[in-house]
Amino acid sequence: MDGIALIKRSVPDLLIHRYSLFDRIVKRSECNEDEIHFMNRSCTRLLPAWINGELRIIEWGAKGRTKLPRSLFCNYEDLENGVWSVFEPESIEIPATYAVDNGIWYLVPNAAIKGVLLHDENGLPHAYIITQQSTIYYKNMTRNPREPSFLGEQI
Repeated sequence: MDGIALIKRSVPDLLIHRYSLFDRIVKRSECNEDEIHFMNRSCTRLLPAWINGELRIIEWGAKGRTKLPRSLFCNYEDLENGVWSVFEPESIEIPATYAVDNGIWYLVPNAAIKGVLLHDENGLPHAYIITQQSTIYYKNMTRNPREPSFLGEQI
């Protein structure tokens, strides 16, 4: 998965200013609302996440000197088998209106993706998108054998 888009009106102006999200604001066409793009190729990889009832913007994955996984994604199977238990993962909801995978944009079911929150050695939060084996439809659509775990239903 390459990234997500969230309708701008769903992100408080305070967060847009605090995290300098202005250069991530995109308008697909005159008929569409402004969106904020959170892409995995951004210099600073960020994701929106609902944590304890509060919308926050946090680092997507981890880089630099940390013991956290360098990946941006957490395989559901690894999470279930306890591979990530050493990091004490917490469940989070990642709001997303759209997502993009291998250049294919699609509407996110129930406007949310499942994720996990990990804290590094300094207590800083890091978000990871939970992925699972793709459905046949998703794999045909994106050519990706893994898909995000959506809240409620899969594509």
